[in-house]
Order: sequence, then structure tokens, then C-alpha cells
Amino acid sequence: KLLEEVDGFISASKFEGFPLSILEGMAARLPLLLSDILPHRELAKDAALYFNALDEVGIANVITQFCRDRDLRTKMSEKAANCYLKYDMNIFVEEHLKVYKRLESGEGLK
Repeated sequence: KLLEEVDGFISASKFEGFPLSILEGMAARLPLLLSDILPHRELAKDAALYFNALDEVGIANVITQFCRDRDLRTKMSEKAANCYLKYDMNIFVEEHLKVYKRLESGEGLK
């Protein structure tokens, strides 16, 4: 419920493994503002605004841009929701089952 009451998701992590919290933000259709580290880039791709976690002015600029631009927030929300679909367990399982069915039918991988 908490994620339903916020306007965006910010992570200023300097180190991450697989950032599950970002998936939660995506699932909640939240625009993402993320530190520019490889795990964030790999997970969110173009569904986030990125900043250097060591640059306070840069962080402030990204947050200011985010707060001032409603269209940007809407686009980022849509991108986050679409990006999350790759990780939704139901869709993930369904897509894998399609592959197995194609293999079983002899169609192979296409």
C-alpha cells in the first residue's frame, strides 16, 4: 500500500546484486530514478532516469526535472510498467511453456 501513495521510486545505491526493490517499484507503475550502476541499468534499461550517486547536484537536478515534468513522469511510469512485464512470474512461466510446447510439437525455436 505504501507504494500506491508515492510519486516515484528513488534508489541511490552504490552497489547492488539483483535489486528486487526496483521490481517492486516497476510493479507499482512508479517512475524510477536510479543511481547509474550496472545492475540498475541491466534491470530497468530505458525505464529510468539515472544519476551519479556521488553527485549531490546531479541527483538534485534529476529530482527537479522529475518533479517539474508531468509528461515525463507519465512516460516513465508506462516504461516501468512495460519493463516489469519481462519479470512478471505469470508471464514468465507462460512464455516458457510456449517454448516447451513448440519444441514438443517439433516446431523448434523460432
